[in-house]
Amino acid sequence: MSQVRQDKFPATIIMNTTQKIQGNSIHWFRKCLRLHDNPALVEAVKNGNYFWPIFILDPWFVENMRVGPNRWRFLMQSLADLDASLQEFNSRLFVIRGNPMDVLPEAVKRWNIKLLTYEHDTEPYAKQRDEAIDKMMEKLNVIVTKGYTNMLYSPEQIIDYNGKVPLTYQSFLKNVEKIGLPAKPVSSFDMLKELKIAKGASTPVDSDYEEKYAVPTLEELKVNPEMLYPCLYPGGESEGMKRLER
Repeated sequence: MSQVRQDKFPATIIMNTTQKIQGNSIHWFRKCLRLHDNPALVEAVKNGNYFWPIFILDPWFVENMRVGPNRWRFLMQSLADLDASLQEFNSRLFVIRGNPMDVLPEAVKRWNIKLLTYEHDTEPYAKQRDEAIDKMMEKLNVIVTKGYTNMLYSPEQIIDYNGKVPLTYQSFLKNVEKIGLPAKPVSSFDMLKELKIAKGASTPVDSDYEEKYAVPTLEELKVNPEMLYPCLYPGGESEGMKRLER
C-alpha cells in the first residue's frame, strides 16, 4: 500500500527507510526550481534505481493565471537552467504537458515508478490537486514523499503551536519564537555529486525526448517576442546564485 510521508518542519524529508523501493522514482519540480536545498529531490535520487525529474506544464495555470510574456520567459529560462544543471548528473528535465491527473499515472506506468516526491503546496487549487494525486498514487502502489522547501515554517507548525491560526502578527511572532530557528538548508547539491559517484544515478532518456519532453520555446507558448521587455534579470538557479554572491 502506498504511504504518504510528510514532515511539518521545512527543508526536512522523512523517508520510511525500512521499506525497500523496488523500482524507480520521480521528483516533481514545482516552484522550487533548484538543486540546492532540495531534500525531496535527494530522496528521489537515493531511493530509486533510476529517477526522472519532471515539471508539469499544467493547462489550468495557462488558462486561469495571468501570465505575461516576461513571466513566461523567466519560467522557461529557469527550466532551461535546471535542465542544464541536471545534465551534470547524467539526467535531464522532463517537461510534461497536460493535466497532472492524466499525465502522472501514464509516467508511473511507463517508467515503473514506485516513489514520487514533491514539495508541499498550500494554495487552494494545489491542495485539491495533491489530495487527488495522493489517492491515485495509493491505488498505483506508489509511495509519496513531500516536504516544505519554499518557506521557513510550515503553516501546520504555526497552527500546532498556537492551537489555531494566529490572528495577529504579534501572536505569529510569539509562535515562531517558541518553535525556534528554521531548519538549516540541506546541502542537496553536494549530496547529488556524491550520489552520482557512489551510485551512478542517472535518468534514461528515450529517443522521443526532444519531441515530447524538452523545455518549451516561447513560440510553442505563443508568446509574441515583440511584447518582451529587455531581460535585466534572467531566470534560473545559476543566475540567482550569482546574484547572491555579488
